[in-house]
Formats: sequence, structure tokens, C-alpha cells
Amino acid sequence: MKNPSIYLGTILLLTFGSEYILGYIREREFYVLDFLFSIIGLIMIVMSLTKKISSKSQRALNIVVRCSFKSIHISMIAPLYH
Repeated sequence: MKNPSIYLGTILLLTFGSEYILGYIREREFYVLDFLFSIIGLIMIVMSLTKKISSKSQRALNIVVRCSFKSIHISMIAPLYH
């Protein structure tokens, strides 16, 4: 598994979130543990997705910074040889 936290979060959210919603519809009561575990699942999904997005943007930023430093480095060295 490449990202196990997103799978666990999805399982928690679907299982306990559906129990929370169905319990509220049927009995007009909500259960704290169902709500708590569904929120934990949602947090796990959001954290893993933001981590994935930030790592991709960080890689893109590193590539841009490296390219700009190389061009600055080359442009600073080039006048010395002319």
C-alpha cells in the first residue's frame, strides 16, 4: 500500500459516518463514538491529501529554485570568461 492512512481514514469515515447518519435518522439520537471516529477518519483523509499535495508542490518548487540558481550561477560566471 502506498498510502495506508488514506485507506484507513476512508474506512473509518464510511463505516462510522454512515452509522452516525443512520442512527440520527432512525432514532433521532447521535452517538459520540460514531461521530468521533468519523471525524478522525475525515482528518486522516485530509492530512494525507494535503501531505501529498504539499510534497508535489515542494518538488516543483525545488525544481524551479534549482533552475533559477543554475541560471544565476551561469549568468554570473559568463562575464568572467568574456
